[in-house]
Amino acid sequence: MVSDSNCVNVVQKVVEFLKKGKISKPLKSKGQKVELLEEVYGSKFTKIAEIGDLKGINGMQDGEVGIIYAYVNEMISGHVFNIAKKNGRLIMPDGQFGVLAKIGKYKYFEYLKIN
Repeated sequence: MVSDSNCVNVVQKVVEFLKKGKISKPLKSKGQKVELLEEVYGSKFTKIAEIGDLKGINGMQDGEVGIIYAYVNEMISGHVFNIAKKNGRLIMPDGQFGVLAKIGKYKYFEYLKIN
């Protein structure tokens, strides 16, 4: 685990790796607002009913990279992790923990497309 409070920094480094092949260590930080990612990538988070919705014809394109914001309710901060579509499959690496993202405890999801 890189840290337990810097997921906003971590997803940016994973995007950099997935898009450019560059790997570098994220900065440690206190929790940050996910809206920072909207500023960085010039896109807005959109609510989705479930992650599987991104797999369909109106979802992610093959090779597309994005970020998922998952949360239990709007009163409690959630977690951000990456998502990519490759060969028709959705892959959700959670770089903060070094595993595939575990989504079972979350009820709400938002997607940020990376341009």
